[in-house]
Amino acid sequence: MGDGLGQGDLEAALAAYRRAAAKDPNSAFLHLALSQAAVRLDGHFEEALEHALIAQRLDPADDQTRVYVGSLYRLQGNLAEAEKYLVREDKTPFSVDAALLLGPMYLEA
Repeated sequence: MGDGLGQGDLEAALAAYRRAAAKDPNSAFLHLALSQAAVRLDGHFEEALEHALIAQRLDPADDQTRVYVGSLYRLQGNLAEAEKYLVREDKTPFSVDAALLLGPMYLEA
């Protein structure tokens, strides 16, 4: 991995974030960090998505978490769910980052 973290380091980080999130289940930051660690390990995508959704629910005003959730749905190939997080009711993107993610999604579709 390009960041110098090995599989064991990521698994240890994931375990630490799980413990922290269990102690503070209302921390959007911890759920997001847990998600970002889980998504980097094979076989942990669903856990990553679950914690990203919790983080977004705990802090719905955080546009970066919203875009992150949209990107996870994009990785899953679920355009309809991705759009729920990336597009406003008036069909405009929530942010520049959301727009940058939507362009390739629409081309792929």
